[in-house]
Amino acid sequence: MRLIIGTYPHGQNEMPDEGVWSVDFDQHRGALENPLQLTTVASPSFVAVNAQASTVFAVSEVQNGQLHEYEYTNNELVKTASVPTNGVEPCHVITVGGLAIATNYTTGSVCAYRTPLSNETPGQFFQHSGTGPNLERQEGPHAHFAGQVPGTQYVWVTDLGSDRINLYVVSSASDGGPKLESLGTAVQFPAGAGPRHIAFSAHSRAYVVGELDNNIYTVAIDEASGRGEIVATTPITTTALSPEDLASHIELDGSEQHLFVAVRGVDLICVLDVNEAGELAHAASFPTGGTWPRHFRVLNAGGPEQSHLRYLIVANQQSHAVNVTEYDTTTRAATLRSSAVIPAPAAIAPLI
Repeated sequence: MRLIIGTYPHGQNEMPDEGVWSVDFDQHRGALENPLQLTTVASPSFVAVNAQASTVFAVSEVQNGQLHEYEYTNNELVKTASVPTNGVEPCHVITVGGLAIATNYTTGSVCAYRTPLSNETPGQFFQHSGTGPNLERQEGPHAHFAGQVPGTQYVWVTDLGSDRINLYVVSSASDGGPKLESLGTAVQFPAGAGPRHIAFSAHSRAYVVGELDNNIYTVAIDEASGRGEIVATTPITTTALSPEDLASHIELDGSEQHLFVAVRGVDLICVLDVNEAGELAHAASFPTGGTWPRHFRVLNAGGPEQSHLRYLIVANQQSHAVNVTEYDTTTRAATLRSSAVIPAPAAIAPLI
C-alpha cells in the first residue's frame, strides 16, 4: 500500500523539502519504506485522494489559501489546477459528490469547487460566524474539518471557534452539476469544547473530539434532517490532561469496535472500546513514538491470522517522522514497528 503524506514545516514560505510525499507501507510487516518527495508546494497540511486513487488534492495552509489538484500516476504528481480558497490558512479538504470542499481555519470559512478543478469554474464560499469563551482560540470562527454523513448527501463542518458543527448538503444546481448549500447548525457543543475532527459510524452515530476540553462527544444523527444530538460525553483518557495537551485526530477502525484519539503535548494515542450501543469504555493508551501527533490513520494488518492487529500510522509533526505502532485489540499491547523520516508530516491519505 502507498500512503500520501502532507507536510507543514515552514509555514508561509515554500522551501525545497516542503511538499507532498509518498511512502510505501507493508501491511504484513508493519514497515514503512521508500519515502519520496513527489512535489514541492507551500504548506500542504492536508491531503485527500479521490475514490479512483487517480487524483490528489492538497491545501496550502498559507495567508492566501490555495487548493491544488494533482494527477497521480506511477507515483508521480502532475499539477492540473490551483484555485483560491478565499480564506486564510485552509487546513482540510475532502471530495463529496463531485465537489472538493476545503475549510479555512483562520477566517472560519468554507469553499467548494466542482471537480476536476478549473479556474474557469467559479467556486462557492460560505462564511461562518460566532465566538467561544476561550479568548485565545475562540475569538472568531475557525472551520477545521469537513466530513460526509454516511449514506447521505449531508456534510458536517466543525467550527472550533464557535463550538458548533455547521450543516451543508450537496444538491443539484440549475445546470445539473453539484452545488453546496448551507443549512445552518447541525450540532451545538458546550462552550469551550472546540470541536475539531469527527469519526462517523455507519450506525447513525458520530464521535467528535473537542480539541480544547479533551472530551469525546457521542452524537446521534437524524439522517433525514442531517442534524445531530449529543447523547454522551466521555473524557479522552482517565489520566488528567493539562490545557497544553491538545486533542487532534479521531478515527474508528473498520470493525467500529475501537476508537482511537491522538493527543498532542503528552503525545499519546488513546484507545476506547465501542459496544453495540455505541457506548465508549477506556481501553488503553500508548506513546506515538514521536512528538506532536497531528494526524493518523488506522489500518488492519495484512493477513487473516492478524485480524486482531491494527496499525496506527501517525504523523508526528514536530519530530519529523511518520511512525507505525502495532496495537493488539485482544491483549491491548502496543509495539512500535517502524518509522520514516519526513519533514513535519501533518496528514496521511492511503491509496486504496
